[in-house]
Amino acid sequence: MFDFRISGVSSINFDLHKYGYCPVGSSAVLYRDQELLQCQSYSNVDWPGGIYTSATLDGSRPGLLIALTWASLLYMGRLGYVERTQRVMDTSRMLKHRIEEEISDHLEVLGEPLGPVLAITNKNSSKIKIHALGDEMHDLGWSFAFLQNPNALRFCISLHQTRGEVIDSLISDMKKCIERIIQDDCYEYPTKTNVLFGISGAFMDRGVANLLSNALLEAYYSTPTSPHGEMGLRKRTLSIEGRKLSQLQLPSALAALREQYSFGELTSFTVPTTISTGETSSLSAAPQEDEMAKATDIIPQLPSSSSETLTERTASIPLVTKEETEGNN
Repeated sequence: MFDFRISGVSSINFDLHKYGYCPVGSSAVLYRDQELLQCQSYSNVDWPGGIYTSATLDGSRPGLLIALTWASLLYMGRLGYVERTQRVMDTSRMLKHRIEEEISDHLEVLGEPLGPVLAITNKNSSKIKIHALGDEMHDLGWSFAFLQNPNALRFCISLHQTRGEVIDSLISDMKKCIERIIQDDCYEYPTKTNVLFGISGAFMDRGVANLLSNALLEAYYSTPTSPHGEMGLRKRTLSIEGRKLSQLQLPSALAALREQYSFGELTSFTVPTTISTGETSSLSAAPQEDEMAKATDIIPQLPSSSSETLTERTASIPLVTKEETEGNN
């Protein structure tokens, strides 16, 4: 047990939208006493609009989410949570037992998990590489999170996995994928093994991990600008049925990558541009032809049928240095 009955515990935080079965985005933090809460709160007594105080750095929070979370807690009740937790934990223990009993020649569970989350890796004596198994399982419809240090697959047991024959199907598909990898003497293992959390993708060169992480954030949160903009900066435009969804500019991340790699070694890298539900593309560093550096706007086209889902697309972004930018201006 890990709660306030232990003297060293001063706070407890939890995401209610996970195993609390509340709306996504609802979380809570509990403090042992009010003095600790004061360390988190923010106040400005000299603000021209009046004395301002907030429990968090976020000034405004949606009241609807709080109301829905409270209603969900009341609906579930203590007995509801106990019953669901028991089902999830029983399923987690069963999955661990079946891996150890039926696939122990190739796989093992890391540590002794106390909760409903299992980390699975390959044994050193096995031909199987765990990330390759994850790719094969993904093709069959299973979703694993890729882990590193050591390489492993993470599988979270939720209420859905406690129903029907889900675990039986999981074990059966694991066996099929393992057998397929073993029997294929020419099986090509993935060369991209550095994983990005929350994205079903990887890249090869760990030396640019921090730079690519920054580029990923810039790609997601850059504000819209004109296609060509000021100072002649090159940008990417996504257009869906004539409506521009994003015009992203990545000057700082690109300049940092350019400083680390010579132009001949790395002329561009790819960033996610997937416009579909439940799919993400990879962020990777890869050498490109010189002609790619001449590209300015990359405009993905819609499929022939408007009912088709856009497939995964990546746009190559030319690396632009500050000197080149000033020259274009």
